[in-house]
Amino acid sequence: MMRSTTTHTANHQLRMPGMPLRRLLPKVATCCSVHVGQQVVYMGNVNGGPRFGSMGVVTEALQHKAVVDMGTSGVWNIPYHFLTLPQAA
Repeated sequence: MMRSTTTHTANHQLRMPGMPLRRLLPKVATCCSVHVGQQVVYMGNVNGGPRFGSMGVVTEALQHKAVVDMGTSGVWNIPYHFLTLPQAA
């Protein structure tokens, strides 16, 4: 009698010296993927703006930018290309 087993592995690529590990890219926010009350992460680096990696809550989702409450940093109008959606752990 022959048995078959199934093994599930997350790595399908061999790790080779000198090759960087594949990283998941953060999901970029768009006007269609952001909703009022949703949490977002600021990925911009603008002088005088919020800190890189700051999290905030969308208070208004417009066509080209979102109004984001960044807590103690204040409320900011941030273009979508500076925002990402937090990834689930």
